[in-house]
Amino acid sequence: MADGRHPWQLRLASVLMMLEGAAALVLAVWLLIELFVAKAESPVSAIALIVICLGAGLWILSAGRSLLKGRGWARSAGVFVQLVLAAFAAGSLGGEGSSVRAFAFLLAPAIVTVILLFTKPVVQASQQRSER
Repeated sequence: MADGRHPWQLRLASVLMMLEGAAALVLAVWLLIELFVAKAESPVSAIALIVICLGAGLWILSAGRSLLKGRGWARSAGVFVQLVLAAFAAGSLGGEGSSVRAFAFLLAPAIVTVILLFTKPVVQASQQRSER
């Protein structure tokens, strides 16, 4: 990092988190479209879910950007998001619409990202910025 470049682990973890945030925002837009196209059983619940997805997406995007800037809190946020994704992945295996494909699609990036968040270069980068 002496040359001003970030370690590849930090860049990849940041990009993965920002993609997760973007996916949450896309989900919010999709849910908003569905609210008007399909008849929602509970419009209030649908709107609440849209707001939650928007908030989560923006927060995850912010955490991904902050991770690249070396902010220590962003690593904690990243680990939390990956744990939530793992819980969603586990939930995709049960019930009527269970899907192994959805399980793998949700779990694989969560595992890769959490491993990256605990690599030495990422830990050092986030600690150096926190100490300033």
